[in-house]
Amino acid sequence: MKYLIYLTFILFLLAVNTELAKILTSVPLRVNLLLLPPVFSALEKKGFDFLFLALVSGLVLDSFNAAPFGAFT
Repeated sequence: MKYLIYLTFILFLLAVNTELAKILTSVPLRVNLLLLPPVFSALEKKGFDFLFLALVSGLVLDSFNAAPFGAFT
C-alpha cells in the first residue's frame, strides 16, 4: 500500500513538473521536483524506501525526457 502511495505521489510530481516546465520556458533554470522525495526519505533513514523512490523517479524522468535512457536512473 505504501508503494502505491509513492507511485501516485511521483506521478503527481511529474504532472506538476511538466506544467512548471511549460510555464518557465524563458527561465534558464530547470525544476526537478522528482528529486525531492528520494532525498527527503534518505535523510529520514527509516528504511530503504529511498531506493525505490530513486529508481522509480529516475525511470519516470528517463521516459519523459529526450536524454539518453538511463541518464537519470
